[in-house]
Amino acid sequence: MTGQEYHDMEKVVENFNFVEVQKQYQQNNWVWADTLAGPNKVPSVLELESHARYCLTKVLNNSMPYSNAGSGRICAYKFPWGLKLVFEPFSSSSF
Repeated sequence: MTGQEYHDMEKVVENFNFVEVQKQYQQNNWVWADTLAGPNKVPSVLELESHARYCLTKVLNNSMPYSNAGSGRICAYKFPWGLKLVFEPFSSSSF
């Protein structure tokens, strides 16, 4: 990862509202299997931020111009024009 990519990633993380994401987890009783507070707990804001950085790092390290990675309802996307981080509170399936 280049210095510019790291800067871009940190800017995305800095501008993302992890407090609101945590509120959604709490309101919907969504938990992670493994958190610092123990199993099956709502992740902390710091854990959400760390997970977002992990997802963003995965897409930045992918050599393809388009890439995505995510879990825990947090998804990172890489496009030729930049990065995007989204919280996907609802999942949908297509067959």
